[in-house]
Amino acid sequence: MSRPAQAVKPRAAAQRKARRFALQNLYEWDMTGNPAHEIEARTRAVNHMHTVDLVHYHQLLIGVIREQAVIDELINRFSNRPLSRLDRVELAALRVGIYEMLQHPEIPFRVLIDETIDLVKHFGATDSFNFINGVLDKIAREVRPVEVQHFQKGAVQASAATRGPDQPDHSDQPADPDAAHDSNNSDLSDSSVQSNRSNNSGSLTKKPAPAPDASSMSKDDSSSD
Repeated sequence: MSRPAQAVKPRAAAQRKARRFALQNLYEWDMTGNPAHEIEARTRAVNHMHTVDLVHYHQLLIGVIREQAVIDELINRFSNRPLSRLDRVELAALRVGIYEMLQHPEIPFRVLIDETIDLVKHFGATDSFNFINGVLDKIAREVRPVEVQHFQKGAVQASAATRGPDQPDHSDQPADPDAAHDSNNSDLSDSSVQSNRSNNSGSLTKKPAPAPDASSMSKDDSSSD
């Protein structure tokens, strides 16, 4: 029996907040080398975490660090760009998404791809969603082949029901993560993400937004989607 919609949404929102805090912490860990347990303790102390899935947050932070070698090997295999050329926001987001892809089979791979794209957009890396989507799509085909095949079969059937008989079907063509990303002719680290970094602090804040009530991810972010 499926869960009522009103019971699923709060859990999804709590997991989304957990991903955002985990990405911030992993960014700091990558930039500064501060111990994960110290980063986590400080995060819990200075933020309102009552609407965050704390178990998921802890698993992401500790699990990504523990499985870093495996995760980074997958990134190297399925991206034509070396880790050294990846922006640190992109890298942290990919590590979170891949860890969940490997360790949380209960979350559909398409949901994980969408949530990872949400992460990079939330923290300012707005130009990298095609790259993230392409890399994770390839990795999903590797680590969740049966699920991907079922998804593609359903997509083909839905497409066949809506398109004309003479229209070609492109639903099974994978995205190219590097073509779209490199078309910008510049590294993401030289553009939008730079404005979201605190000088030499290793901390990461939410991207600036044009709306007057925009704010960085801080205590208030734990109570918003």
